Amino acid sequence: MAQPADHNPDTCMGICCGTCAHCGRQFDPDDTRHDGNARHHLSDFCRACVDRCHDNDSADHRCVICA
Repeated sequence: MAQPADHNPDTCMGICCGTCAHCGRQFDPDDTRHDGNARHHLSDFCRACVDRCHDNDSADHRCVICA
């Protein structure tokens, strides 16, 4: 898959560069703890960021990570 001409891997945050779209850390597939650095399912976020989501007081919340 070709990257767009303006794609800069040094500043990219997201699965195209293997980093979490929220915190920017590299995904570590071996770190499968509930709050580890592995990718959370097929999302753009690591498990640590998903674990830190504090907007889970109700079933209908919509934050950047959970939406």
